[in-house]
Amino acid sequence: MRAALVAVLLLAASSAAEEPAKQGTLTVDVKTKSDKGLVRCALWKDAAGFPGEVKTKASTVRVVAPSITKGKATCVFTEVPAAKYVVTILHDLNSNDELDKNKIGIPKEPLGFSNGARILFGPPKYDDAEFAFDGADTTIAITVH
Repeated sequence: MRAALVAVLLLAASSAAEEPAKQGTLTVDVKTKSDKGLVRCALWKDAAGFPGEVKTKASTVRVVAPSITKGKATCVFTEVPAAKYVVTILHDLNSNDELDKNKIGIPKEPLGFSNGARILFGPPKYDDAEFAFDGADTTIAITVH
């Protein structure tokens, strides 16, 4: 009897361990000041390389580039596992696929970060922009500045 109980408990534990992580869609509503250029949205899974360029990198989960209409763009990341993330937005005004900077390295193109994190005397810290995604379909809003 005891062996049967142990077997049932082990079977239940292995079934729970095999359950896939919850995944959902993360939608990012982006507000811009113009329809000019491109929007690049990057979803970061850790601080390695953050904030970096908004291009495909090993530390970036995904990059999407939606069109801009009437000062708005929508970035959609599907099948995102529940975890903590950061979203960065580049409004690439001249569509050169780069963040243009002035001679001393200050960005000349609008940027946005999740959690409303802002550039002050440098880019925001990863922790300031990080948010928990529970795997349920979620929409967040980011305005680029």
